[in-house]
Amino acid sequence: MNDEQRKILDMVEQGIITSEDAARLLKALDGGPAAPQKPAAPPPPPAAEPASGFHDLRRLGKELQEGAAEAARLAMEEAKKALKGLGKIQFPTDSQEAENILGANWEQEDEDFREAQNSPLEYPLMAGELENLNIQWIRGNVELRPTEGGEIRITEYSRMPLEEREKTVVTLEDGELSIAWGKEKMRQGVPYSKHLLVELPENCFHGLEELEIKSIAGNIRLQGFSAENITLSQISGRIEVSELHAEELKLSAVSGQITARDLQAEDLDVSGVSGEVGITGFHAEDANLRIVTGSLNAFGDCDELSLDSVSGLASVTLNRLPEEANVHTVSGRSVLYLPDSEDGFTVNYHAKFGAFHCDFPLTGELNAKSGEGAYGDGDAEIDMNAISGAVELRRA
Repeated sequence: MNDEQRKILDMVEQGIITSEDAARLLKALDGGPAAPQKPAAPPPPPAAEPASGFHDLRRLGKELQEGAAEAARLAMEEAKKALKGLGKIQFPTDSQEAENILGANWEQEDEDFREAQNSPLEYPLMAGELENLNIQWIRGNVELRPTEGGEIRITEYSRMPLEEREKTVVTLEDGELSIAWGKEKMRQGVPYSKHLLVELPENCFHGLEELEIKSIAGNIRLQGFSAENITLSQISGRIEVSELHAEELKLSAVSGQITARDLQAEDLDVSGVSGEVGITGFHAEDANLRIVTGSLNAFGDCDELSLDSVSGLASVTLNRLPEEANVHTVSGRSVLYLPDSEDGFTVNYHAKFGAFHCDFPLTGELNAKSGEGAYGDGDAEIDMNAISGAVELRRA
């Protein structure tokens, strides 16, 4: 085994490249130019081709290492975004406690909620002008519902009797309603759940300036809500929303799932790390959709699209051509499905160590790994880039 082969296997072991990447590189090495036989006369200067091949291999290794570093950076960035604002919650420092919290799944939380509904804890009704709603939660379901009348109703459910310091902290001041898990972070050694139901008058359900819900574990459910800004963040659990309307709408999950339907926003930002993201029916001016190692599938339309994957699968189907689209992957797969329209598009692609696939017949400067091609009138502008993964342009 030579040094280059050993270097490739080391990159596989370190998780820098996949076994498929390694097989392709090893095959390329085996099929490379053979070493010249020693001649009787003085040998000519070394041929450039073998050296170039090794330089390309080293350059590939460097780019793959950079891609792996980028994947780790993006994963950490997404986790930080989801955790941002949770500083108001004292996350358990005991590792076993934290592991128990994050180990819960959405089905377990739903079952716990069904059992806990027999023991509601109702807080005093609240009235007054409401502009912002901020909820910070640790473990359990969070749900918002509209209600008749002009009062705000907050109900907490727990299968375990709560001490005073464990009850939810609720404040309404200067038009901002804040709901926090409680003064006690968690009962020592007991990863219990509390579930929150917030019922708002219709005018609040459709007229807030800002709604922010950040949770560590559990499920966030919301339907038919509108506000200027909506931010929903989850670490482990499920975000389940439909019929949301906002100027800025942000949904993020780390190891949880996002299931969304009928989203309308000027700026739509949806991100996942290792979970699954599914969006049916989004309408946005700017849509920023990204996944790290999980999967993302979205259907809708937008003027400008940014679609990113690191090592996962990102797939978007648009029912009309965008004005601009940027599609990128490190070592995963990013797929853009477009309708067959006379307006057409122009695509610039670069996939030196990856692959570019297109269902549409293109004209222009077309090479296997990079080029610029046009289809139809070429109005839409599309950029597609891959490091060692695949970017694909498909017919919807």
